[in-house]
Amino acid sequence: MHLVSTYLPPTATSHAVKCNLGEDLLVVARINRLDVYKLLPNGLELSSSLELLSRVAALHEVSPDSGPGALLVITDHPDCTALIVEFSVKEQKLVVQSSHRLTSSIKRPLAGCTVCAVSADRRYAAVALYLGSMNIFSFGRKNGGIILEMKSESPISELLLSSFAFVPNPTSGEVTIALLYRTHSDEMKLSFKTIDEDTLDVSRDGHIVDMMKHAFQRLIPISSRGEGLLVIGDERIVYHGTQKKDRKQKSPIEGRRKSDLKQREAHILTEWQYSDITGYGVIDGERTLISDKYGKLVMIVIDKEKEGIQAHLLGEASSASCIAYINAGVIFLGSETGDSQLVQITSSGSLEVVDTYPNTAPIIDATLADIDNSGDPIVVTCSGEGKTGSLRIIRTGANIEELASIGDTKGVTRVFLLKDGTESDSYLLLSYPQETKIVNIKDGHTYSEVPENDFAGLVRDSTTLVAANLEVEYSHLAIQATRIAVNLINMQTGEQCNRWPGDIVAACIHGDMICVGLHDNSLLLLHVDQDRKLLKDGKQAQFGSQISVVSMRSDSTGKSNIFLGFWQKHVIQILNTDTLERMAEIEVPHVPLSIVPWEHDFPVVHRFHLLVGTGNGHVVTMRLRSKGSSFDIGERRLIYLGERPVHLQKYVDQGKENVIATGKRAVILSRSNRSVVQHHINIKDIEAVLPFNTPRFSNTLMFKLPSSLLLARIGKLEKIKIDSVPLGYDVPVSITYHSETHAFALGCVRREPSRDEAYDATTSSFKLLDATTFEHLNSYSVPSTEEITKVCVTSLGINDGDISSKYIAVGTAVWGEDEPEPTKGRILLFTAVNTQSTFIATRNASAPILNLMLEQEITGAVVSMCGLGDAYLAVIVNTILVVYQLTKKAATNELQLKPVDQWIHNYMLSSLVVNGSDIIIGDTFQSVTLLHWTGSELKLVSKDYETVNSLNATLDDTHVIQSNVDNNLFSYKNEEDGIQPSGRYHFGEVISCLVPGSVSTNAARGGDKALAVPKHLLFTSGGRISVISKCDDERAMKLHNIQRNIGAAFKSDHYDVLSWRAPHTSIKTFSDDIPQASGFIDGDLLLRFLELESDSPLVKKILNGTKRAERLDMEYGELREFIEELQTTQY
Repeated sequence: MHLVSTYLPPTATSHAVKCNLGEDLLVVARINRLDVYKLLPNGLELSSSLELLSRVAALHEVSPDSGPGALLVITDHPDCTALIVEFSVKEQKLVVQSSHRLTSSIKRPLAGCTVCAVSADRRYAAVALYLGSMNIFSFGRKNGGIILEMKSESPISELLLSSFAFVPNPTSGEVTIALLYRTHSDEMKLSFKTIDEDTLDVSRDGHIVDMMKHAFQRLIPISSRGEGLLVIGDERIVYHGTQKKDRKQKSPIEGRRKSDLKQREAHILTEWQYSDITGYGVIDGERTLISDKYGKLVMIVIDKEKEGIQAHLLGEASSASCIAYINAGVIFLGSETGDSQLVQITSSGSLEVVDTYPNTAPIIDATLADIDNSGDPIVVTCSGEGKTGSLRIIRTGANIEELASIGDTKGVTRVFLLKDGTESDSYLLLSYPQETKIVNIKDGHTYSEVPENDFAGLVRDSTTLVAANLEVEYSHLAIQATRIAVNLINMQTGEQCNRWPGDIVAACIHGDMICVGLHDNSLLLLHVDQDRKLLKDGKQAQFGSQISVVSMRSDSTGKSNIFLGFWQKHVIQILNTDTLERMAEIEVPHVPLSIVPWEHDFPVVHRFHLLVGTGNGHVVTMRLRSKGSSFDIGERRLIYLGERPVHLQKYVDQGKENVIATGKRAVILSRSNRSVVQHHINIKDIEAVLPFNTPRFSNTLMFKLPSSLLLARIGKLEKIKIDSVPLGYDVPVSITYHSETHAFALGCVRREPSRDEAYDATTSSFKLLDATTFEHLNSYSVPSTEEITKVCVTSLGINDGDISSKYIAVGTAVWGEDEPEPTKGRILLFTAVNTQSTFIATRNASAPILNLMLEQEITGAVVSMCGLGDAYLAVIVNTILVVYQLTKKAATNELQLKPVDQWIHNYMLSSLVVNGSDIIIGDTFQSVTLLHWTGSELKLVSKDYETVNSLNATLDDTHVIQSNVDNNLFSYKNEEDGIQPSGRYHFGEVISCLVPGSVSTNAARGGDKALAVPKHLLFTSGGRISVISKCDDERAMKLHNIQRNIGAAFKSDHYDVLSWRAPHTSIKTFSDDIPQASGFIDGDLLLRFLELESDSPLVKKILNGTKRAERLDMEYGELREFIEELQTTQY
């Protein structure tokens, strides 16, 4: 059983509309999600989101009158639906009001055409999803809401539609629609037809304009003068309109026929100087914005006086698939191939970027790389298109703003901050192994050490274990606990109020109490007498082991507990503060060195999280529930931060309490839906952290580094942190990580617009980028007729048994004129070394040297390749899998790749994955094949003979997973006698690559005993990244039952997840009869349970099922904890 869960939601923006849905909003479609943005004076603010199942194919605002509108959402094949979506002002979210199925099982889908058009008055909509058919809708209002009043389906003769649009403001008073289509003789024609307002039928006959054989793609309705349409093509833009007064005028387009409609006139922009058009947006009746695939934003202006069309280049931005004009020159550019942007037209007519919305799409290839040896690899994707080629570095991380640094703190072991009765921090306490220093930080600009005479109450000849102000109203009093005494200090005078001597090993300050662990294995409670400012002895208890750490917690009712860790016993003991009696004992994997009770987001006072930092680099998180004189221990999780002791520190950010854990690496722990979420901190060698607050640096954190102190602010915490390395026109198509040089090797294809040639100029190169700074280290270019298709790192030995050397293998395809597929290609072998060498490539002077060790021609294109063991290279060359061995030519002693064996196939192969000696091949027209490499030959082990049109494949020790062209996932169990089908699942998006691996360490996920063990990452062309995890067979039925009940509880007319996940196929096979998915669990569906409170009616439905046999043997809390643990173990 496999669990599929989203790691990064889709980021590509396909549609955007500014609308009035009761409020002025911007609604943006990102694959299957609608994001609602509020329009604020300083930009856009995300308000809410609505998740759908199918991809959004069209998004428009509709309304039968001048009142608030609704959204018409058309979803794409295979589940075509029209949704009426309204905005709830009270709940501030989108709500689906009605759903109307448009799917047909007998019609042929229409491709390459506009899906939907809405009339200028927003009363009518036309939808074309199938050849020869068009749906017409009219809208009305009922009980204040918008309804689909009438629906009609009409046959149309224009089969090869390219675009259609309602003609705005027809002078005849009729509803008129224009259809741009291509005939079977490859001629473009424009047809104008009327729609009967009573029946919504489209007329069979209409006025036809011959567009000759020019390449036109889309229609844009313009309402500047009566009827008006912009017809957009590759080389020209044509305006079709109706004069207000009837006058004859010769049309520049031949073959136009007259009709009973008003005579139309055409103004022609004879030359479109830019590249292919990707998106448009209408400003008003005279101005339209158009974007091309290289990001040029052009304003088309219809000049009434000169009766012509003018094109004004505003500037360059992301290539926009949709454009929404907001107001006052502010424009939203939604992109599917680059970052979406909010831009403004300045007074000088240029573009200024106001805000940027990161987009990882389209993801072409990806790799995992542990660049800092932390055990948590980052994800690096090859993204972009046109001039927006980039690498996207994706990890769970926090945005850090570094403010200042305090140097020369080498030797400091602990750092503390103290106040002198004000809200701001006044003194910095630096603890060394044998002494303590105090620094005055009140000035904010210059920090100076306080002389001993000026602060006589501080113990300076001993290391300080803990120091803090008392958490009471008299906060000018502070406690300093050293190895030899506990001191009560007046921070305003610097005098010592009282002193309690003792042999101290650990201490904690909480309210007006000091909890002290002593060398004789005992624990003592001290408290401060407010009036006399004295330290008074309290209760004392003896233990069998020396205390390593002590912490305290009080709930809102005033009850408090003490938490103890021990050096010899790896346990946490929870004590009653009043009696010092033990209430619970919890085992931990190593010596506990830091303990933080954490009550964030818990509405119940008796529930909280306990976090424990251990000596071997783990953070143990557990949920506790107080039950009178004992505690219930909930689920336990481990987070691994490297082999270094972990320190925990709470801090408050925007009213929420988070925890920073510092070990070999550092993370911020926050809570989302009552689950602990990690955010990586990209600062090296953090030893400790504490909140820092002065007038100059308010709400800041101080990070203790080995020889300095860093002041920084934490930005908005997000689940995923995305960094971009822009490459411009160099679009990366393949990437791998070369650990020896700490660099990424990538193949790029560069296409630049060319005015003089019919096609864009194309070149290709291989690049080496530093894995930390992403600085360009080296590169190698191939001839203009050649493209790099694959890059991998492999170990090859010249002879069997020889020590293998690490190579970067680069595969190419050589394109010949009029060839249906490449008949030539090359394999290049590089070494990357840090010594001087004679070579070849453009390089950074301090960078590793690239040495071209071998270039060998082959009889076709390299489709895929990877290392096979430590001596061989497996390569797909068109339809053949070839295994090469590195040898030397006898005559010249030059290196060569010698074919050892090959496997010939009849169809194009799409993917190649190697795991040990097992090889999986994906067939474009069929399915997967399992081969075994014996060391000298390829042997066919098993083959799936079902026709599924394989697209990508991946392999682990037990299963094969593949995707196909119908956006399905298939799993196969790898058994001794071959692969056996074990699951199928409709994913619903185009899967661009499958990569073995995980974004977190095995230890951090809880090891192999975790509920789900991540095995693969899935990447889509829309920017989504999902984790495919394996669940053991023991939990398979339990997960299936939970999914069934949650799916049934959330089921609605437009949201039936279990039916949606059933495999979809365009080819009739036995899988059409399968009623639901098998072998896969929808992890995103399970997470919807975390949205529900215990008193929600849906909870009862989920726990009880629809019948007695479906009842889950779990309570709300148990199911919630189970799903939270399932979520945490995946990433």
